[in-house]
Formats: sequence, C-alpha cells, structure tokens
Amino acid sequence: MEVEPPISIAKQLKDELLCFQNAEMSGSEHQAKLFKQIISDDTEVVLLGESTHGTEEFYKMRSALTRHLVQHRGYRAVLIEAEWPDVFAVNQYITTKTGLC
Repeated sequence: MEVEPPISIAKQLKDELLCFQNAEMSGSEHQAKLFKQIISDDTEVVLLGESTHGTEEFYKMRSALTRHLVQHRGYRAVLIEAEWPDVFAVNQYITTKTGLC
C-alpha cells in the first residue's frame, strides 16, 4: 500500500494566497467589501507577506487591511516586521496616543 506524503505547509499556503491589484485597493467601501469576501468571519490569523520590502502600495494595503481587521472585525493583536525605532513609535502612538500624528 502506497502512502501519499502530507501536503507541505508551503503548498497549503500557496493554495490560499491572494494577490491584490492597486485598483482593488481604492475606496474604503470597496476595500471593506473585498476584505469581507476574502477573510471569513471565523479567520483567527491573517498573514501578510510582501516580496519587495518597501513598495508604497503594499504599505497602503497593509494599513487599510489592518485598520479594517481592528475596527470592524475585532482583531486585537498585530505583529509586524519593521525596524525597532519604527515599531517603538507605533507602539507609543497606540499606547499613549502621542507621537506619529
């Protein structure tokens, strides 16, 4: 009897990856509808990846999606990859409402 190897995590992720186009990211009402379609209500973890490290479009999309998840979907934790001074500034803003703006 031949046993099939388990599906790799990379294969599972590849099957679930979504690509965004700039046009899909315009307008907050359109964004909310798109996010609701692609992230089901029972989703507990959302992973965001990028291949360019520094493109403005990715940061805009990540910001819009993060805002949507926190404000409309009840997410309470956000982990980001960034330089520590930037993360410190964001944390200061979140915890004290000072800085950044």
